[in-house]
Amino acid sequence: MAVAFAIYGTNSILAGGNAAEAYRRAYETDNSPKPGHAREGYELLQLPNVTAIIERLRERAINRAIDTREEHLATMERLRDAAIAKDKLSAAVQAEMCRGKVNGLYVERFENVDKSAVIIDMVRLICGGSAELTAKALENLPLSPSERAQLLNDMKPDTGRVLD
Repeated sequence: MAVAFAIYGTNSILAGGNAAEAYRRAYETDNSPKPGHAREGYELLQLPNVTAIIERLRERAINRAIDTREEHLATMERLRDAAIAKDKLSAAVQAEMCRGKVNGLYVERFENVDKSAVIIDMVRLICGGSAELTAKALENLPLSPSERAQLLNDMKPDTGRVLD
């Protein structure tokens, strides 16, 4: 019984599943949770041979991920060097940036932009900077009443925004 669990159930555990799911996969139940599955799975996970197999598989998975990462970095390095040799600096920079991303040197960031501030600034620019014309233009935009009120409120001097 423990052998089937060690073979089939550990894949479920390594994929982030729980003991009950591992039990269901190992013993091909109807995949519907039953009260005893969690207990049976937990008890099987406590067996030393099952624990040893899971640890060995985890180590292999980690080593494969490290090898894959190292292989990728080596390939990018070779491509960078080949690009430099052919005086293709743009390709060399791309390869080096890819290496940097893999090493966590470059992180993509997304800025949360205040939508009302962008709209106000665009309308203000179109209206030549006039607060009065901007307010009138905002009133004519196809906005819900709450959006319009928020935009007009954002234009008030006490919000810290400069009107002119």
